[in-house]
Amino acid sequence: MEKRLTVIILIFFLVLLFASPVQAWSPRLERADYIISSSFSEIESLQLILNISFDALNEFNSLFHYDGRNFNLQGTWLLNFWQRRDLTTQLRLSAATDFQQPSLAPSLGLGGEFSLGERSYLLYSLDYYLLEDSNRLVYRGGFGLPLVGNSGLTFTVGNSYWSRTGPKFALGIRVQF
Repeated sequence: MEKRLTVIILIFFLVLLFASPVQAWSPRLERADYIISSSFSEIESLQLILNISFDALNEFNSLFHYDGRNFNLQGTWLLNFWQRRDLTTQLRLSAATDFQQPSLAPSLGLGGEFSLGERSYLLYSLDYYLLEDSNRLVYRGGFGLPLVGNSGLTFTVGNSYWSRTGPKFALGIRVQF
């Protein structure tokens, strides 16, 4: 069952990739998020999220996660299906892996951002991992505050695929390119 679901998701990605004309795909590195996630007593993980935009509808996030012992990786295809001036909602198709284990964990979810004014925003995401036995939900919510023209701070609460036991608090720096 796990192999079939992984193959179906990969075929879906390939159909999306080849359904668009080649000239429509112009990948650009849009932003980078540097995040420190912690409980109240200690730092839990360091994360780097790189957002690559292909066109108005397609984006890709790569999450590099280090928890002090292991490096982990998650890739998320973002399909922007609702875009307004102050609201963006995306369908999230993810696959997470731990470099210690050879399998992929696929998920489906929703996420996006809601503008709070000139450059402040709320961000949210909710992912449901399809092949997990317990605690399948991974969530994140928070807000961003501008610092200078192309960067700002993010404050979030949530969990991750690798640590789903409870909410962690995160402080991040977002840099727009």
